[in-house]
Amino acid sequence: MPNNLEAALNPKSVAIVGASDNPHKVGGRPILFMKKYGYKGKIFPINPARAEVQGYTAYPDLASLPEVPVFGSDIQALRALKQLAAHAEMMRLGREPARAKPGGSNFDRGW
Repeated sequence: MPNNLEAALNPKSVAIVGASDNPHKVGGRPILFMKKYGYKGKIFPINPARAEVQGYTAYPDLASLPEVPVFGSDIQALRALKQLAAHAEMMRLGREPARAKPGGSNFDRGW
């Protein structure tokens, strides 16, 4: 079994679930930074809508990867966790959370 700390800090391969071709979006930043700072391992973007993401072959899902990645990052799950934490904090403060619908201009209350 590989050293878990070493695998997390210096993985030989990384899967980015929810990867974006746009390096300025949350799904594109991990790839941008790995390229910018010289990551030497394999990058596997997961995006069922694209054949390529930021110059890397994209895969529709984890099952389609040519090998099992050492490390994975799920952009959609991270986004959901941040949203849940923000909602919980608003409720703790006695306020009802509001959320933006996709598109950014429409708001609704609650879940």
